Amino acid sequence: MEVSTDNGKKGYSVLHLIDIFDVRYQRDQQTIASLQSEIGCDVTVVTSTYNDEWRVNRRSLFKNWEADFKGINIYHTYATKLPFFNTAIYIPSAHVLDRYDIMHAYGPWSYSSYLACILKKIAKTPLVMRADFSGQGYQRAKRSRFWRSLLRLQFRYADAITAFTPAEKQFLIDVGIPEEKISVIPLGIDLSKFHNEASRARSASEVAIGYMGRFAPIKGAHRLVAPLSRILKEYPDVKVIFAGPQQDKKYFSRIMCEMRPNANFSYIGPSDPLTFFDQCEIVVIPSISETAAITVKEAMAASKAIVASNIHPINSYVRHGLSGLLIDTDEEIYESCKRLIDDEVLRTNLQEKALDQSAEFSDRQMVRRIKEVYDSVAVSK
Repeated sequence: MEVSTDNGKKGYSVLHLIDIFDVRYQRDQQTIASLQSEIGCDVTVVTSTYNDEWRVNRRSLFKNWEADFKGINIYHTYATKLPFFNTAIYIPSAHVLDRYDIMHAYGPWSYSSYLACILKKIAKTPLVMRADFSGQGYQRAKRSRFWRSLLRLQFRYADAITAFTPAEKQFLIDVGIPEEKISVIPLGIDLSKFHNEASRARSASEVAIGYMGRFAPIKGAHRLVAPLSRILKEYPDVKVIFAGPQQDKKYFSRIMCEMRPNANFSYIGPSDPLTFFDQCEIVVIPSISETAAITVKEAMAASKAIVASNIHPINSYVRHGLSGLLIDTDEEIYESCKRLIDDEVLRTNLQEKALDQSAEFSDRQMVRRIKEVYDSVAVSK
């Protein structure tokens, strides 16, 4: 069943169940909800009162942040955190019992995914789940019967599952998820926004290295302390810029204590990506584990020289030596950054190739393919 909208467009009524929905930071959940609304879907989001820094907030604060996020019904409900699962548990809004054409839930072992399973039993609404499955999550499921059984239980109720990469799809097959349920839909970004940043003129005489991400151990910012401190000592004209939310306060403080004594180092807070990319030519992504790795794609679309961990899914996006440099050790972070500082031709070539390759990452193409998945499960019911 589809719904008619005031502007004459047609689309599904979709309920998105999301543990944390913080519009200040770009995530695929926000992109999907926003673009679905644009193409005529009736979109509802039920989520927690946690933000991306794992702080509980008042609903009024979220309303302020979402003032420009038009056309979507967003309900933040009372929440608490379950540390063992590292997920936000929220009291479901009564709106979850409304009638919808599709339910869409996100993440393996997330509270929202299990809530979606319960609602599926009650309302029989077709359920689509995004796998969001990291290499680390794959190892957890492969080694532990407990985690594997929870994963299978969750995905058993899904009518369809989306994965970001073919490797992620294979992870799911390896732990017993039926292949016919899984569609590979790459994470999309707003190419036009970042391509505008890519068109800016650069100064060849000034080089800045940037890190943007959550300050949590899994994002690997601690791996940058020794190599980038060494770079700053050897290159007095080079700058280092860190940006991102302070999710783990103690972790953040330890990194700042070591980095702030360095000349030409700055932390600019939870910056907008365009503000961040405007200030650097080299972007370092030292993650221990990733699921979507959205910063990598944004950096490519903004035409930055990338130094990134050689892990899934980053190594599915970045082609080593062509559109970026992949690293396995902290010493390679230093060597790669030094190489890019010294070799302007290489730096420029990587930036240009990254920009060219970013054409593969259209957010609108992502949403079109998600609608095709919706079509398949809606027709089958």
